[in-house]
Amino acid sequence: MQIYGRRFVKKLIFTLITIFLAVIIFVLVEVTLRLSGVGQDYDLFYSAGENWQVNQKAGAKYFSQNDIAIPQLIEQSFPKKKEANTFRIFCLGGSSTAGFPYEVNISFPFFTKILLQESSAGKIEMINLGLSAANSYTALDFTRQILKMEPDLILIYMGHNEFYGALGTGSAEFVSANRHITRLAIFLRDFRLFQIFQKVVARFTAQPKADKNLMEAMIAKNDIPYGGEIFQITHRHFRQNLEEIIRQFRSQHIPVITGTVVSNLSAQIPLSSIPAQLSDSLLENEALESYRKGQILLSQGKNHEAKLAFIKARDLDGTRFRAAGEINTIIRSVCADFQIPLADIEEQFFQSAKNGIPGRDLFLEHLHPNVSGYALIAQCFSQKIQETFPQKFKDSDRAGEQTENLVRRAGVTQLDELIGELIVSRLMSSAPFYGRVPFNLTYREQDKIYETALSHTKGKIFWDEAHYQLGDYYLQQNRHTEAVDEYNAVRLAHPELYTPYFKIGRVAEQKAEYSEAAEWYLQALKLNPEGHFLYAKLGLIYLAAERFPQALNILEQLMEKEKQQSRLSAEAYREAWYLLTVAIAQNQKVERARDELHLFLRQYPDHPEALDLLQQVEQVLFKK
Repeated sequence: MQIYGRRFVKKLIFTLITIFLAVIIFVLVEVTLRLSGVGQDYDLFYSAGENWQVNQKAGAKYFSQNDIAIPQLIEQSFPKKKEANTFRIFCLGGSSTAGFPYEVNISFPFFTKILLQESSAGKIEMINLGLSAANSYTALDFTRQILKMEPDLILIYMGHNEFYGALGTGSAEFVSANRHITRLAIFLRDFRLFQIFQKVVARFTAQPKADKNLMEAMIAKNDIPYGGEIFQITHRHFRQNLEEIIRQFRSQHIPVITGTVVSNLSAQIPLSSIPAQLSDSLLENEALESYRKGQILLSQGKNHEAKLAFIKARDLDGTRFRAAGEINTIIRSVCADFQIPLADIEEQFFQSAKNGIPGRDLFLEHLHPNVSGYALIAQCFSQKIQETFPQKFKDSDRAGEQTENLVRRAGVTQLDELIGELIVSRLMSSAPFYGRVPFNLTYREQDKIYETALSHTKGKIFWDEAHYQLGDYYLQQNRHTEAVDEYNAVRLAHPELYTPYFKIGRVAEQKAEYSEAAEWYLQALKLNPEGHFLYAKLGLIYLAAERFPQALNILEQLMEKEKQQSRLSAEAYREAWYLLTVAIAQNQKVERARDELHLFLRQYPDHPEALDLLQQVEQVLFKK
């Protein structure tokens, strides 16, 4: 017995040493790969000076296909050092949270921030982590990193992507019907060794690249029966993930507000009934039958019965891009179990929609809201936030204000709406819509707005540049209000950029409103203190406004900065120097003005304005 015991101990020690050495080798290789820059860093946030920057490419972790455009998170940052009066909110969800198909200034998180800022004495930080084709697995993985960022509140709007979102049970990214294996796969993807293994596997299993949009590329099972095994597993996993997300935030005493999800009921034919060929007839199924029944009932004025028929059609639709009613049942149940606030967005949509049935009045296509729809979600969340934190938000009726007012205060223009419509129009021609769902643009195809929006959607110009170009076009036509609207759209979405402030100042300058122009230029200068041309511009405006001491001060600062580092062109430097001589003269410093003009004219002897000014200065000195 002692011999067997010794053998067992030796075998155990050998096994432990082998495991230990394997772990050491793994760690060394992993560290070496990271230091060598091999693989991708999927951290949700990275350090950028005094700020945390959202890693736009963090979403690549959840996708393995090489033939699709991997969705990216919205570019945004927030201070590492959180100020005492700051209320920091993180939003979790899919493309509807991100604001698809619009840009940054049309989304419910952005609208919610606008509404809350009105009733808050402090600063509202809204970090939008909505990611197209992401579901509750992605949100759960984000949670552990958000916990380190000092959040004050979490908003959750998700449920549509549980089947076809990354790692979903019906998606091309499906890993396993076992939730623990799926979570393990997510965990392993952070390791560089596993990333190399993924690339090797992908090389041997790669399929020919296909021209597919994201929706089409994610579909693996396009007819998932209502109540079937996949249906039940998916909803069970959604509940478990949602519970785990809430549990983790509650462990750190971080409040969570979850919203019910909404989709187009009255104007969306069941996707499972649409054939791939435009010439083929619709595929007859129970979902289509129920949808047609809803249309008939609606035409007869039987709105309640029609709503039930449309809901049934949605739930029976085997192409499961729209969440079935069970998702909202789970959301309500989990909120009740954990006693957390529920933003009942679905009920709000029923109350606000035409005939009490959400359709084209609130949606662009199957589930993405239009501008009015996103505003309605924001109003619902904002109202619930104010109810939950009455001590932080004073009483305000802004949460229920008219959509038009909210949209205007958010800086939304026709350009923003058309950008979204063009993206949806392109989407509707491919799977799973196949051109069978009508969609009409609201703007003419020959005007400047259309031309600019099209350039942006084709990737020729960035969003801010699109607004700048359209604003410049309006300014050339003296359409000042419209020009300011375009510049203001960028300013409200990106208050850290100096360019929109500068451009709004140009409008005021063109209108000879010099005091207002000076204020805008001054704000631009604060954001870009190394922009020497801004000093020159501000000096010119102060002179025009007859604010001569300020003009002299700002131009002296400019010339001192130019001595330290030249940034102006030769021509701009010459004119700035000339403006300095004017400012000196206007401040009655005639002897200094004469001396400065002599210096100036030695370098630029043929400058007519300077010659004329010198003559005037010398006449004043002669009279003395």
